[in-house]
Amino acid sequence: MKFNNTTSWIWRGILNVKSELRKIVDFNMGNGRKTSFWDDPWLQGLSLLEKFPRVKMKDSDIPWNTLVANLLRHGRWVLPDPSDEDMAAAWNYIKQNCSVSDRDDEVKWKVVKNNNFSINQTWKEYREKYPEVSWHKIVWNKGYMPRFSFILWLILRDRVKTKDKLKKWGVTEDDICVLCPDGVEFVNHYFFNYEFATCIWRSVLKACHCSIEIRSWRSVISWFSRRAAGKNNMAEVRRLALSAIVYYIWTARNKKVFAKETQTAEMVMRKIKTILTDKISTMKPDQRLISIIHDLHIIQLVCLVVLAVCQKCRVLVTGLSLKRKPKGFSEHMQGHVHESKQTKILPRMSVFGRKYFQPVAVNGVNNAFDRCYMDC
Repeated sequence: MKFNNTTSWIWRGILNVKSELRKIVDFNMGNGRKTSFWDDPWLQGLSLLEKFPRVKMKDSDIPWNTLVANLLRHGRWVLPDPSDEDMAAAWNYIKQNCSVSDRDDEVKWKVVKNNNFSINQTWKEYREKYPEVSWHKIVWNKGYMPRFSFILWLILRDRVKTKDKLKKWGVTEDDICVLCPDGVEFVNHYFFNYEFATCIWRSVLKACHCSIEIRSWRSVISWFSRRAAGKNNMAEVRRLALSAIVYYIWTARNKKVFAKETQTAEMVMRKIKTILTDKISTMKPDQRLISIIHDLHIIQLVCLVVLAVCQKCRVLVTGLSLKRKPKGFSEHMQGHVHESKQTKILPRMSVFGRKYFQPVAVNGVNNAFDRCYMDC
């Protein structure tokens, strides 16, 4: 079906995607009473004008709104005499290959699941398919942060504009690393081959229980693809740690280039610490997650952690500041609880019918944490 200058933009858009809709719609002609002779795809998924583009409707003596059933008499085709060879070929093809039945015409979805239309199957039908990479689960997975994962994805695809590329393109005159004047700036050098990045990788990877020496992207992707692609909390924290390292190192480089600001490894570590602390504070307490915090020197033993189980209300309380004293809570322990004003209690999810609270350091304690940095 064609459109003219008076056709609305909505109808134009529908007609433009008509051919694309055939990927997800199946047209089955039955008795032909609802099938357009000229426009519907009743000839092996194509309309008559698509199957025979040289046939002219105005020379056929068949109006544009004619239905297929109107050209049948007792199951036999009644077509006008052809005006040229192209029309004769079209009529012969119809008589030899097309027939009708007693059932009604129907249009059905091809993209179905459990006999219902499926958005997921539709997306799979239209999306462009590429070979699957081994690292996709450590970039796009549960709990990812879009800005972190996007920069990590660009680097893994080798799409970031480092100075070695900019020099080849004639954008800059030199390819010297802005943070390491002794080397050429390319991805592997910038993230692994100088002290600024080495300190950050060594600290965070040690905290993530990575015992191997990582010196290139290949070793990074290999280890994280094996140890951080799962659905557990530890894998989620490892993925976040990887993307945060890459994001903040690249951000430090950009600030040096565009804003003339120099960031130290300690400043970057502080930002990574904040991200990981916020993520871990939302998770169920786990010994390995606690060890990450300790290894990063995010948590120090600056206060007493009290665990008290109130048998009456079955509440597991963790922290240093309680709004109410559980029954049976000793005065000695209560005194320790109220010693610190630096920690507040945030409610978390229930575990096995017991609610628990997570201590979150604020103000002075956070400042003390900021002075803690792992020796590189």
